[in-house]
Amino acid sequence: MNIGRIAAYAAVIACAGVCSAAVEPGENIVLNGALEADQASSPPFWNVNKPEKISWKPSGGPDGRPYMSISSDDRDPAEATFRQYGLRLVEGGKYRISAYVRTKALTTGYGGVSVVNHGWYKGASAGKLPPDTAGKWVKLEHDFTCFASKDGTYSLVAFLTKFKGTFDVADIRLVALDEAALAKTERSPIFAIQSKPRLIASPRLPICITSKMRFLFSFITKSFYTNIMMISIMGV
Repeated sequence: MNIGRIAAYAAVIACAGVCSAAVEPGENIVLNGALEADQASSPPFWNVNKPEKISWKPSGGPDGRPYMSISSDDRDPAEATFRQYGLRLVEGGKYRISAYVRTKALTTGYGGVSVVNHGWYKGASAGKLPPDTAGKWVKLEHDFTCFASKDGTYSLVAFLTKFKGTFDVADIRLVALDEAALAKTERSPIFAIQSKPRLIASPRLPICITSKMRFLFSFITKSFYTNIMMISIMGV
């Protein structure tokens, strides 16, 4: 079985995914809050402003999950952020923001995981960052009433300003809590892509296969994961 045929099968499976219209209780409004990257080198739907300070780790987070790391050996006067734009929340609706964090020898002017409005005039944080968690992952969580935003859009951002040390973050979540938020929060149309079933190869498929290689293909949906086939592919 060649790679082209595998990709075709994956595309057919993915086309079966559908996206419901309503935000459900407990549903993560953030796109790819799990910070998965599949065959990419960084998580899709997230924008990084300083790649020399911010890196993606495919494992090592809570329960072995992926995470993002912001780190500097010298005190950096600038701001380092990775952010997701375009969230459409409901002013006056109640939400819960949460994330797992791990810090080491961290000093910062300001930082954390927050929902912010357009222009970053106001925000709601998951909680204050501890300076050092002694290698442990700590869950930060905060319930808030959504504030106004000039154009009705919000961002979710993990950031540090004037910092030195390390800030790791994983499993970023934003969920609606009350009827207004559940009924009126606008799910991003990109959610349909995230919710579609995926066929993932491990290890990542190289551009060119020059010898016989074995790949494990896993079928993943929003709520289901299973290994479905082991395939050997001959190089050219």
